[in-house]
Amino acid sequence: MTSRVSYFKIACNSMKRRLWYGAVIFLLLFLGMPIKAMLELESVSEINARCADAAQRIEETGAVRRMFDTYVCGGDFLLFFMIVGAALLGAWSGLYWLHSKKKMDMLGSLPLKRGKLFLVSSVNTFVLFAVPFLVNMILLVLVGASKGILSGDTFGYVIEGIGVGVLFFAVHYLCAALAMLLTGKLITGILGTMVFLSIIPIIHGVLESYPSIFWKTYVESNLFENAARYFESPTMAYLYTVESLENLDSLFSKNSSAWLLFVSAFLMLVIFAGVCMWLIKIRPSEGAEKAMVFPKTEGIIKAVILFALSMGGGIFFMSIGRARGEGEHGGFWFWFGLIFVWILGSILIEVIYSFDRKKIFDHKIWTGAAGLVVLGVAVFFSFDLSGYDKWIPSQDEVAHATADAEVRYVTYPDGSGNSLEFMENHLSEFTGTAVFKLSENGVQNVNAEEDEDGEWTYVTVLYQMKNGSVKKRTYPVDREIVLETQQELYKEKAYKEAMFPIALSKPEDVEPGYLRFMGRSLSLENLSKNEQKELLGLYQQELAELTYQQIHALGSGSLTFLDQGKDYLENDYPLNENFTQTVDFLRQMGYDVIFDMEDITDIQSITIYDYRENNDADVDGTEATMTDPELIKEARVGLLSTGEYGTFNYNPGNLQGDVSMEVAYKLENGDSFTVYCAYEKGKIPEVVEEFLKSRGNPEK
Repeated sequence: MTSRVSYFKIACNSMKRRLWYGAVIFLLLFLGMPIKAMLELESVSEINARCADAAQRIEETGAVRRMFDTYVCGGDFLLFFMIVGAALLGAWSGLYWLHSKKKMDMLGSLPLKRGKLFLVSSVNTFVLFAVPFLVNMILLVLVGASKGILSGDTFGYVIEGIGVGVLFFAVHYLCAALAMLLTGKLITGILGTMVFLSIIPIIHGVLESYPSIFWKTYVESNLFENAARYFESPTMAYLYTVESLENLDSLFSKNSSAWLLFVSAFLMLVIFAGVCMWLIKIRPSEGAEKAMVFPKTEGIIKAVILFALSMGGGIFFMSIGRARGEGEHGGFWFWFGLIFVWILGSILIEVIYSFDRKKIFDHKIWTGAAGLVVLGVAVFFSFDLSGYDKWIPSQDEVAHATADAEVRYVTYPDGSGNSLEFMENHLSEFTGTAVFKLSENGVQNVNAEEDEDGEWTYVTVLYQMKNGSVKKRTYPVDREIVLETQQELYKEKAYKEAMFPIALSKPEDVEPGYLRFMGRSLSLENLSKNEQKELLGLYQQELAELTYQQIHALGSGSLTFLDQGKDYLENDYPLNENFTQTVDFLRQMGYDVIFDMEDITDIQSITIYDYRENNDADVDGTEATMTDPELIKEARVGLLSTGEYGTFNYNPGNLQGDVSMEVAYKLENGDSFTVYCAYEKGKIPEVVEEFLKSRGNPEK
């Protein structure tokens, strides 16, 4: 009976003494939830008064309602910081008694087990957070109701937001409680909490950066991204959850990953709770006011922290070496950083442990083990002991392969975020035997000197091995070999779909776009829906049949299809005389499509920019304007438009890039246009060379 009464009294007294914590939490949440919503969100009446257009009113009201739903469902980053801060403050202040010898002695004399005392403190903290949180969530909903911005899904989001907030509060509280149980001083408890919340993300980030720094052919991989996202830290799991909920990617939405984060947080909650209950039972009372309660954990924790600090220190000092021009990997600065931070970190950790300079060299075995692991990892990556950059698979090991030399950063119909991701998702549709030339040449170039002449281009090669694994490498490859390989790859339907996602589009997706050629930009909005569909069908058909050289012919214009929400349609696609059916159709529709400069009759002037350093005319940086009709007639022969499509990207070796032309011309209706042009390499007409020479001193 005495035990029960004592237990109840302690619970009540603890709650009374910590009402300040509940008041602080209520004030912060009040400012960050209902007050924030009142200040940031417009009411429906305000929107109606401001917007005269009905469609705009509907759009803006919907946007405000979505923003409000992100608040109540937990997709607000301010609320994220407040909940994490509340949990840590609750653990540090509520469990401070663990670090006081007097309080531990006094509590040890009571007829109560320490496990129950820990539960009393934890339950009190939870209640002092949960009540203000629920009250402010109700106030937030009332604010939404007063502004008329509640939606049919709001109350579902409210339940979701309460669940997310309470769960991640509890997880962060128990993580901080774990640090408080392992330590005997508040400062080490706070530092320990920071370590527990951040050490795995730091190690993950450092180790993820080493391959990209030292392996020249490395392609960033998301192999461990999901696992890290779910389990590396409660804070990271919560952060990713907030990112999902910010976009209203509900825990219950189809294909949502947010519920996995919720599950991982629940698993961490169970693990932390179990470890805390075990530690409170075995924690010695005399551990109070010591830096670390369990001496055996000191070396382990020190080794883990030293590993993260030293590896990060190497990268930091490497950047100093790079800034000083001491090589790609910073010369000796990288190795200096590893050793210096390892020594300094070891001393600082021992100072925190004991505050005794005589013990700065304690835990020699764990310190040495950490140093050896750091050195081993650094040597492994810096000297490429795995042979990563030299690896070339045999054709017998490869089931499918392809390469991406023309990266497209668009969202594909299947959700892929770029062409490389699309290729990887559809790798089984490629054969790609031609890519072995890229790998062989790329390995030869990896350790070569800098590509001073610009003869290399970087290509990412993907291999799907017969065992099912996917290997990726990015090689510096000679442009000629890349061009040869692309000509082969363009024979594959899947490769063209990756390079030209318009091939994946459906006719009903298409909206009016633009036609660009010879400096002109014409809208296709005059085409009817059926005509737009016919245009798309013709273009897709010819795109599938043409070769690489035909598609990327010099002087190409571009065709753009538009559709809201489908950015792959809004990219420029090549158009030239090789697309015979498409061009004929456009001409039938009244578009005067021209790709040959000789078809333009009224050229007003040709401005020539000559940047050759040692040309026959012995001029450098000449700017000369040609207006004589007879000279223009001869100079326009062989002149190619370069302004509408990526001519320099796809045929860089075929153009005289250091001599560019700006051609001004008029149409019969009087409209004036300017087009940027160039000649094929080595095919500058003699009349142009003579004209440049006759200009005398260059006009700078």
